[in-house]
Amino acid sequence: MNYKEKIMDILEFYKEIEKDYDECSKEQQKLDMSRNDLLHIIELSTFNASEGYKLSIMLKNIMSDRRKIKDKMTELLIIKDKLKLVKNIEVSLNKLDANKDIKSYRTRTLQDIFGDNIDSNYKLPFLSFEK
Repeated sequence: MNYKEKIMDILEFYKEIEKDYDECSKEQQKLDMSRNDLLHIIELSTFNASEGYKLSIMLKNIMSDRRKIKDKMTELLIIKDKLKLVKNIEVSLNKLDANKDIKSYRTRTLQDIFGDNIDSNYKLPFLSFEK
């Protein structure tokens, strides 16, 4: 396995992290809506002590589940931020691959080589010159 394959494996992992993060975000939104529903019920309803206790247990369970999701999202976000660098590496490697066959060099001090005068039109089999 070469380094490019390893980078591709890391990018696949990055995509999995993004997917997990999006799923957690959707779950958090659902829990937020459930919490809001419950708070509105508490605000707008009249209930006895037993019902109030059940409502508070429901709210506690929702908030506990929400905390677990938020903790997981925090972990995923840390990993996701660190793996963005690998995404940048992939872009750079793709640019290198695209430009692999296009190399040029402009001489700075040499004026002739093998008795020939070097100018921008002079080409050696292994060099090309840019203008």
